Amino acid sequence: MEALRFLMPDAELVDRTDFIGQAQLVRRSPGLPSRGLPLTIRGLHKSFGDHEVLRGIDLQIPAGQFVAVVGRSGCGKSTLLRLIAGLETIDAGSISFGEQPRPEDVRVMFQEPRLLPWARVLSNVEVGLGRERASADAQIRAEEALVEVGLDDKRAQWPAVLSGGQKQRVALARALVSRPRVLAFDEPLGALDALTRISMQR
Repeated sequence: MEALRFLMPDAELVDRTDFIGQAQLVRRSPGLPSRGLPLTIRGLHKSFGDHEVLRGIDLQIPAGQFVAVVGRSGCGKSTLLRLIAGLETIDAGSISFGEQPRPEDVRVMFQEPRLLPWARVLSNVEVGLGRERASADAQIRAEEALVEVGLDDKRAQWPAVLSGGQKQRVALARALVSRPRVLAFDEPLGALDALTRISMQR
């Protein structure tokens, strides 16, 4: 069973210094209050049939901190993120956030964009608002999220006409639009070119 490694914000990887350097940019400045939620994992176990994917995971992440989970393919990284987001059931152990989060407080962005092909770009972003999609400012918030990822000019386009990188940026806007307090990334920026990836990490 491959081990998971949890890298704190000041850790460095020799072969991925570009990622770590940019990741440090998203850390909050000292003195600013954090909207984030603390994450506590205790004795986490998850199996699929006879295959044990996660065994006895313990992790404590303070609110507002950036942590990278590193490991080989198949070692359970995606499963861990899905458990944190509530998309899988826990076999044993616990995951808590210091308080009861709202559904829109925890968001995960997957390796694939997973856009709705029958909805235009703006509507795809609005999906990320969940229950708040019916609010009066839903469209404005979705438009602001598209501006953040540099796709405000694509708001009326269909997903089918977008490039792979543009689809990933729409998915990022969808993840950000609800202003989540816990955001889990499952290697979502791999389809982007180097300059766009750096911009999105910021």
